[in-house]
Amino acid sequence: MFVTEEQIAAALSADCNDWSVISYLITTDNATAEEVIRAALTAALTSIWRPIEEAPRDGTPVDLWSPEHGGRLTNYRFRKITKDNTFFEPVNGGYTCVREPTHFMPLPAPPAAVGGG
Repeated sequence: MFVTEEQIAAALSADCNDWSVISYLITTDNATAEEVIRAALTAALTSIWRPIEEAPRDGTPVDLWSPEHGGRLTNYRFRKITKDNTFFEPVNGGYTCVREPTHFMPLPAPPAAVGGG
């Protein structure tokens, strides 16, 4: 998502005093250290508001923060009609198009399947 290869490399090369959590996850989930670190960084980055200038412009759904519209708006994507006509629109229909949100947050991952299905 927003995790870069540089962030992964830095985390893997960090002088960590306690790798026990990563060791546990590697052992119990058969994950590599890179997979565990990537998941942890992705979870951390998807739980913070980021400046709207960093929002994806490729149609990826995000949540928006728009004081003009009362705060948080969920599941919006960027839309460009012309060079001067851009906005965020609701993915599945809904409230309104938003032209000047201040922040965005990536959508969280969907919940894991419960009970095998």
